Amino acid sequence: MPLPSEVFRRRLREVRQAKGWTQPELAEALAGAGVDLNEFVITRMESGKRRVSLDEAVALAAVLGPSLLHMVVPLDNSKVHLAPRLPAQAVDARAWVRGQRPLRQADEQLFYFQAPPAEASWFPFVPGPWRFENPQDFEATRDKWERELLRRGALPRSRDLQDGPDAEDIEVARPANAGDEQKGDDQRQ
Repeated sequence: MPLPSEVFRRRLREVRQAKGWTQPELAEALAGAGVDLNEFVITRMESGKRRVSLDEAVALAAVLGPSLLHMVVPLDNSKVHLAPRLPAQAVDARAWVRGQRPLRQADEQLFYFQAPPAEASWFPFVPGPWRFENPQDFEATRDKWERELLRRGALPRSRDLQDGPDAEDIEVARPANAGDEQKGDDQRQ
């Protein structure tokens, strides 16, 4: 089972060739996008002799055209190692990378809580074991998870917040205490 970097290495060559580009042509297209990777570096990437950074992987996928997802997860239903000891079926890894469903049921709360609300409307229609019957059930469950996660202190409140000063940046005017004023007057005399 390959790691995503190994899938990327193979897919880089396949997609470049499918596009009809040579390594120098890919290097030229990358330069046009502001990425300095010459043909020698591309050769080393494709052969596995040089690692690819996340920024480089994103740029290469963007310049070549396919989704980054399809560059790092196999296109068939084989398995992929998302970490050396974390295998997953490719179909499950793709759904997770797309943000459609959690990789493991244990991560369900955090996964759905971290999804942008604008993207949550299609969760009820995503196939899989964590499917919701309708958007209202999902939103109610998500709100419940948010309260649980906040209560545990697992997450800072991120939704429905307006930008503003942090608590320590707000000046607080404390009312003078009559007893304190008296003490101050006594000390001055």
